[in-house]
Amino acid sequence: MPDTLEVLQQLSSVPMATVSLGGTGQPPLPDGFGALLPRDEGFRMLGAVHVSAMVPERAPAGHWLVTVYLGGRHDPKILDLDDADLQELARRELSQLAGRVLSVSMGRVYRHPRGIPQPDLRSPRALKALQDDVGRRPGLNLAGSYLGGVSVEVAVRSGLEAAAQVREELAA
Repeated sequence: MPDTLEVLQQLSSVPMATVSLGGTGQPPLPDGFGALLPRDEGFRMLGAVHVSAMVPERAPAGHWLVTVYLGGRHDPKILDLDDADLQELARRELSQLAGRVLSVSMGRVYRHPRGIPQPDLRSPRALKALQDDVGRRPGLNLAGSYLGGVSVEVAVRSGLEAAAQVREELAA
């Protein structure tokens, strides 16, 4: 019987880099959540989240903060770029989206080798094995997009279900 790590490694995923950029003045995205970009528009970025519009406390007054998502199934070599190149790519593509050259005062890169779950024909069998394994480990509960889909709704539902399991276990 495979252990949890072996089962998790059977679940297919693709790499992703997130690049957080900050600056002063007019933000590169309008107030709101951010943007998702279709691959055929010529961008390497999958999308961007206007963090400081959603949570103003994440950036000082007069500053903006945006997180850019790069990689995925169509760009699996994204992590071959060094941090400086990833930051420049994110700045350049945000500039293109904003219609002006952005001046960035801070940047941070996070690398996720198994960043985006990619369900395939093996997934149902691997998820069943994972659920069986976790079921044998009292107090261990899992949540996340890899369990049922990458949408926010599915991820939130997964978290709520795991929290309900924890409540039940603690009440027992």
